[in-house]
Amino acid sequence: MIMKNKILFISSMAFSSLSGGAQCSKRNLDSIIEIFGISNVIPYVLKPFSIQKITLIDICKTIFNTINLRINGISRTVEDDIYNKIIFDGIDIIFIDASLNGRLIKRIKKNLNVKVICFFHNCEYSLVLQQFLAGEILVMPRLYSCYFGEKLACRYADKIIGLNVRDHSMIYRYYNRKVDVIIPISLKDRFVYNDCLVIKSEKKRILFVGSNFYPNIHGIKWFIRNVLPYIDVQLTIVGKNIHAIGINSSEKIEIISDSPVLDKFYLNTDIVIAPIFKGSGMKVKIAEAMMFGKPIVGTTEAFQGYQQVNGMYEANTSQEFVKIITREFPPKYNLILRANFLTKYSFEATLSLFKKTLLL
Repeated sequence: MIMKNKILFISSMAFSSLSGGAQCSKRNLDSIIEIFGISNVIPYVLKPFSIQKITLIDICKTIFNTINLRINGISRTVEDDIYNKIIFDGIDIIFIDASLNGRLIKRIKKNLNVKVICFFHNCEYSLVLQQFLAGEILVMPRLYSCYFGEKLACRYADKIIGLNVRDHSMIYRYYNRKVDVIIPISLKDRFVYNDCLVIKSEKKRILFVGSNFYPNIHGIKWFIRNVLPYIDVQLTIVGKNIHAIGINSSEKIEIISDSPVLDKFYLNTDIVIAPIFKGSGMKVKIAEAMMFGKPIVGTTEAFQGYQQVNGMYEANTSQEFVKIITREFPPKYNLILRANFLTKYSFEATLSLFKKTLLL
């Protein structure tokens, strides 16, 4: 049954398909449309600060907005536009697809009688803190805005959605607010086995999927230094803006940046690797690998939020990665991984959780 409430869906990522976060945002939007009907859902696109065509004025505006907790595409003008839209369009529920827009949530809840739901893709403060502690001192302004932005979101939002138990614990530790519901990563099933797309190879093929994002960069560079020299494989690295991370193609490495479709890469790989040691939230690449029934070799961090089954191999040292990758794996795909995806991490599996959260 389609509900008649009017929903304003605010996001900076739901309208791109080239990153894991964007896929999660698109899942959130699609779930809300499924519940309320497309005519009752109004998407509002935030446009975060871009590093292209930077002017001094742009830099000054970004610093000013960051200090004033207006980040992730929010400025005073955008904030006013959203506020007026809520009033004139008769919005009943606002779904904010980011944890950083606490200042906006505070203004809405202080002045309007509407329900606000905030989705935490991760505990952003924890992620930026990891960068700062690793020596990236330029993230200090963002560290400040992430902490206070998330703190305001936790204080004023009617409901908070988190991705996993680890994030729930972090949010409670930093902001003394319990997550109201945990909804893990899920995806619409895209798996169709097609022999025509599978290219035969004498070497074992391994795949890393990840955008130009701090935990991904750290992880794949570690893997290339510490694991790749000791295994006879062909490594394919695919992701948004991945050409800019300073890794060059070679006899063992193929770099593919900004591919709009990833299915053929999953179909053509023997193993998916996830050497992720830093981060928060959940890694969409794990759910995608399960969708295609591909064995996954990943760290404890990479598997956060997932129920591990046969075909998911944990490795946290170079020796463990080498040992697992060099073993023999069954051809084609792993039926246990496929079943785990369908029952726990498919779009249909999490839709009921969205219904309970949005309708109660």
